[in-house]
Amino acid sequence: MRALVIYHSTSGNTRLAASYLARRLSEQDVESETWDIVRKPYPPELKDYTLVGFGFPVMEFHPSYAIRRFVSLLPMQQGKPAFVFATCAGMPSNSLHMLGQKLKERGFVIVGGQAVTFTSNWPLSRQIVARRTANPQSRLDRIFDALWNRSDRPSDKDRRQLDKLVERVLDRIAKTPQPARLPHCRLDPFGWLGQMMTPERSRKGMGIKAIDETLCTQCGICARDCPAKAITLEPYPVFNEDECQGCWSCFNNCPEKALYTSLVKGKGHYAGPGPEARQLFS
Repeated sequence: MRALVIYHSTSGNTRLAASYLARRLSEQDVESETWDIVRKPYPPELKDYTLVGFGFPVMEFHPSYAIRRFVSLLPMQQGKPAFVFATCAGMPSNSLHMLGQKLKERGFVIVGGQAVTFTSNWPLSRQIVARRTANPQSRLDRIFDALWNRSDRPSDKDRRQLDKLVERVLDRIAKTPQPARLPHCRLDPFGWLGQMMTPERSRKGMGIKAIDETLCTQCGICARDCPAKAITLEPYPVFNEDECQGCWSCFNNCPEKALYTSLVKGKGHYAGPGPEARQLFS
């Protein structure tokens, strides 16, 4: 049996979860590998795989635009088993169900799904949290940090959830693939909000991007990691605002913090999962 774990990661959280899932599947005698859709934007050949996983960050209460576009380009399948997983700062909303529906439209059978919590990588919320929690004085400040920053996550609970996902998926495909029910709340207001979001609205929510040329080293990481390929080096980064999806990948991944926006500058960067998270999923 072979498995392919496809994922989109903007700052390393989903990549860490995908690598862990592939390793856990391999430990169960399932030959597994991962596929980064930013580094490999062309759809892979799936006929040689028994099982396919799809991972994504939850962005504005829905699956990232990049993973949705990637799924839309996949060839039609004939009942191939697939599972979905998401990383978020605590509010996955109906995102698993949303991507599951798109995969069903491409002929996949969904055999499992799970969302796990990571520290927030959204610069706007991180900037707000930094202001509120610099000198926490009240219970409200602590609640705000717990809801928006999730500095205590991921935890052992999240690792166990991924372990259980592997168990459920393998159990379902051991027989005739049994479809799984993914979390779906018809009255979820955040789900409605997510369905209203577009790349244009996300882009506006990010603000106008700019480069501090005194800090930029022209390393090209922002262009490499942009899922929309909306950045070119000339020799400093130039942004194609019409193509930008507002994912903040360029902002978070700039090693010199030379990239800023009209809304955020000098604060709110997320450098990726810390040592504790990496140790947890090692």
